[in-house]
Amino acid sequence: MKFTEHQKLKAELSQVEVLLGRVPETHIIDRLSLQARRNALLAELETSPVQETTRVLLTFQGRPVIESHGIFAEFGAKAVNAFVSTVTAFGASLSRPLGARGALPNRDEYQLLITGEALGSFGFELEEYQPQPVLPVAGLSLVGRAVEQIQIVMRASQNSEDELADAISESDRRAINALREFFHIVGSNEATCALQFREHLVRFTSIEQITRSETLLSTDNIQEEQTIQGTFQGVLPGRRTFEFKITDPEEVVVGKVHSSIIDADEINSVLKREVQIQCLVTRVGEGKPRYTLLEYRLLDERE
Repeated sequence: MKFTEHQKLKAELSQVEVLLGRVPETHIIDRLSLQARRNALLAELETSPVQETTRVLLTFQGRPVIESHGIFAEFGAKAVNAFVSTVTAFGASLSRPLGARGALPNRDEYQLLITGEALGSFGFELEEYQPQPVLPVAGLSLVGRAVEQIQIVMRASQNSEDELADAISESDRRAINALREFFHIVGSNEATCALQFREHLVRFTSIEQITRSETLLSTDNIQEEQTIQGTFQGVLPGRRTFEFKITDPEEVVVGKVHSSIIDADEINSVLKREVQIQCLVTRVGEGKPRYTLLEYRLLDERE
């Protein structure tokens, strides 16, 4: 159920309860009708969790912004397009690793509408486009989850290298490149930006901040895929973390299980057995590496 539909049902329920309070006890038929409608509304609200429509504010300051009057059209178009591409890449990577080239899968699922200008500074209100009714699942949509992850990476890029490595450890290289391109467009045009989603705000107050974030995300050895042989020592399916003993050189590493592996608990059925794993290894600067498990396969012959 869409957020707006959920709000309408709640408003109608409130009106029905007010009317029910005004109808005398002696008006039995009227009360029965109102009670039936109230029960129907309560049942619909209970069985149809709301999925919030994603709305964000993307604002800019700096050379391309002419006070609160306007923004250079060329810059505005490039920046918004780069941001939308970033949302698409992060969203698509939530369900599967992305190929280095080619069209992003299910691109139409991540379309954003420009619904207005942001008040107080110059920028845009963006809202996800939902051509069909959303599934009755509570929580954030794919677009919302993508924007949430973008904010986490943006904020981490303002802090330490280790914090950034943690934030991007499950992010696809292509998604990181899309965010780096967004930073490049903003910084090379002598601008800064801010992104607000729900109650969270990430703001870049200087061009130096933008440039630093772009540089950290463009580090050559920030991510690489590695094939490693060894044995799983254990998995915490709730936290989606694993412990793995590498055969050569002998070493125990801890990492995260990628979202493309739906049931992390299945790994516990192959503990202590020789396996080959494909990992995304993330390192920012001189920080320690982070491991994200992409896939695994048994090497021994036991069934």
